[in-house]
Amino acid sequence: TAGVTEPGDGTVSSGRPALRQNHPNPFSLSTTICFDLAARTLSRLVVYNIRGQVVRRLVGESLPEGSHRVLWDGRNDAGEDLKSGVYFVKLEAGGVSTTKKVILTR
Repeated sequence: TAGVTEPGDGTVSSGRPALRQNHPNPFSLSTTICFDLAARTLSRLVVYNIRGQVVRRLVGESLPEGSHRVLWDGRNDAGEDLKSGVYFVKLEAGGVSTTKKVILTR
């Protein structure tokens, strides 16, 4: 299930949002994306392809302070399996933008 956030373990140590590297990476079936928020804020977590096109919107809502986990199943917004390749996950929250590289292998 993509786009569902669950509270994670641990506390937020810095005063700004932080996107952690997904695991596993590379992945074939699904991967977990974790991020931390220092305060309640509108948060967007979006997957882009190598061309910079949006392929999946995972989160687009106000989330509480703390650690969050999102499972991504390697599918696009239409529910279609994406091809193997390099993708980028971008977190935008609290005026901060952070990006991590994700590798999908089918």
